[in-house]
Amino acid sequence: MAADPKTASLYSRMQSYGTLTEAPRDVPDARFALPATVHWMRALAILTVDQKLDFAAGRGFYANVHARGMPDRQLNTVCEQLLFVLNQIAALQALTAATNKADVARTAIVGWYYGVYSAAAAMTAAMDGSFQDNHAETARKWQERFPANNLAMHPFADCLSSVIPTTVETELAPVRARGQHSLVNKPTTAHEAWGCCAEYLSGTAGWERWNVEERVRETAQFKALGVSDFRTKAAA
Repeated sequence: MAADPKTASLYSRMQSYGTLTEAPRDVPDARFALPATVHWMRALAILTVDQKLDFAAGRGFYANVHARGMPDRQLNTVCEQLLFVLNQIAALQALTAATNKADVARTAIVGWYYGVYSAAAAMTAAMDGSFQDNHAETARKWQERFPANNLAMHPFADCLSSVIPTTVETELAPVRARGQHSLVNKPTTAHEAWGCCAEYLSGTAGWERWNVEERVRETAQFKALGVSDFRTKAAA
């Protein structure tokens, strides 16, 4: 169906026809996608202050984690990733000078993301001398080495062991108990910030589950079942 000429836009075209990577039904809702990301990042900032996270708090938290000796190449990798972090921080500070923040919002999100990504890479390299060459493996290794072993500080410690709905709901219960707040609305308090973090974790689990299901739908084995969803015994 063609887009209404009175409201023609790239977004309406994407909703009508999709893209090479997304069917029309899978195009993110622009009213929620960007605000949700920004509000989640704001929530983390609020909680970082609320939890009084600084270098002194970090030294106390990791007091029982003893530094290990590292060969020069491993140490250089840790320092390299930390340098990348500092570079992204400098970029974000420079972007705050932009008059219209909407102009640099996506660039800032990318800078924030790569700062966190490099910090995680530095931590895993320091922990066991490993370095992953893609984002999914870096995230998996960081979760395996830190949150799963109670070695991540809040508000960065929450994680889910599976995207199976029953497991997600069980593991999200204590996270949601700290606060409830819609990602559509800007958080201003620690209680609201905890709620945003819970909702973002829930949404991420839902997206990951959808992503796995879409890949499974394309397999010959699933198509051979002649089913349309995962609710039948055959699909399960």
